[in-house]
Amino acid sequence: MVGPCPGEFSHFNLFAGGVLALLRAINPLAVGALFLASFSGYGFRQRKFMVRASCLIAFFIILSFSYWGIAILNTLGVGVPSIHVACGIVFAYVGFKFLCAEDVDESDGDGQSGPPRFSKARPDMSVIPLALPMVAGAEPLAVAMSYGQNACGPLGKLTVAASVGFAVAAVFAVLTIANVLCAFLSDTFKKLFFRIGGLIILAIAFQQILVGLEHMEPFCRMVGR
Repeated sequence: MVGPCPGEFSHFNLFAGGVLALLRAINPLAVGALFLASFSGYGFRQRKFMVRASCLIAFFIILSFSYWGIAILNTLGVGVPSIHVACGIVFAYVGFKFLCAEDVDESDGDGQSGPPRFSKARPDMSVIPLALPMVAGAEPLAVAMSYGQNACGPLGKLTVAASVGFAVAAVFAVLTIANVLCAFLSDTFKKLFFRIGGLIILAIAFQQILVGLEHMEPFCRMVGR
């Protein structure tokens, strides 16, 4: 860990360590695969819009938690396990919605001019679940808060911001590639992947909830741990 007031070399360590830790927590390849499965039923321009918007939103969410996350959670009396449970509930809602959604034409609302149009069957999911919690989930937020404590002065805060930006840029690159790959899938595979994506999201939801409950003290006392 970096000391309370790192020097120039330590700022580089802070940047490199932050990037590596965030990339491990976010897992861009897993996010890209989940994006490919879950959003293949959307149009190309719809996906492109959501990729850009979600990465921008995720950047500001993670950066905000790196600066003020601990103060916010302490003020609200909320811990990281509660964030895991909350993310799991969001994943469960989205996964169930994907599994029960009706099949629509992939080109619907994806015209060649103007901003992409979304519908009730294919809503804009830039914020939920793409930005939060797929990119800015419980683990990335916990990592951001941990590394944010090591930022000393304006240069330290700028270093943390750069590490968050670099990590989110890597996610953006992976999602952009996934968006292009979606265009090569047939309509049959897109519909199939859309359902599979919903099932995977539901599985992630249960895992997130169990992880959160496992680290909650009241739950541990209840099960005798």
